[in-house]
Amino acid sequence: MVPSPSYFPTNLQERAAWYDNFAAAIQALGAALGLTVAELAQITADNAMMQFMAAIDVEVNDYAASVRSFRKVMTEGDVGDPTPLFPADVTPTVPAAVPTGIFERLDGFVKRIRVAPGYTPVIGAKLGITRRQDYIADQAADGTQQPTITATPQPGNVVNVKFVRGSSDGVFIETQLDNETAWTTAGRYPKSPAVINIAQNSDKLPRNVQIRARYLDGNDPVGDWSQIEVVQSIP
Repeated sequence: MVPSPSYFPTNLQERAAWYDNFAAAIQALGAALGLTVAELAQITADNAMMQFMAAIDVEVNDYAASVRSFRKVMTEGDVGDPTPLFPADVTPTVPAAVPTGIFERLDGFVKRIRVAPGYTPVIGAKLGITRRQDYIADQAADGTQQPTITATPQPGNVVNVKFVRGSSDGVFIETQLDNETAWTTAGRYPKSPAVINIAQNSDKLPRNVQIRARYLDGNDPVGDWSQIEVVQSIP
């Protein structure tokens, strides 16, 4: 089994980084959340294996690339070219063995931690186990969820708006042009940068563009508006 992607990354390198943070943070918090000394030691051992598997994956891939390069030079190189050296073998140092089922154990720990009497959203954030939908709801409820945006004008009356999506589904953007007093919806953008096309005025002159954004939960804007970015469009 694989833990829920609502908090657990989907590729090996990111999973190893996530687990390293979890394993370090849980050592100080685990006892208050009902984990035993033996369970905390198991998490440490599981983390050592996770770090090993992530590191050896990089080494093996690099080794395979070096072997392919050796083969290509040997077969396709010109007569008289230097003879390449075959890449040195990968010699990993395997950590202490752990029982099969690192992910299943993790899933069990996370479920227990979330229902522990001492569990709080702050602890969840430290451990990296706050579900995405809970994070959005909690942040929106206390008004602290506010995206940071950077707007950059491009030729052709285009403005690129960069943002960090984090655990949200993207951002909802509104604009004001020139002397407008009302905000106009520019769109919902799941990925950064958001590309906004600014309508050309009749004189084909640069336009004053104000831009603001909120995070998205699904298709719904949540949390506070960002700070307003002001740029001049480039015709």
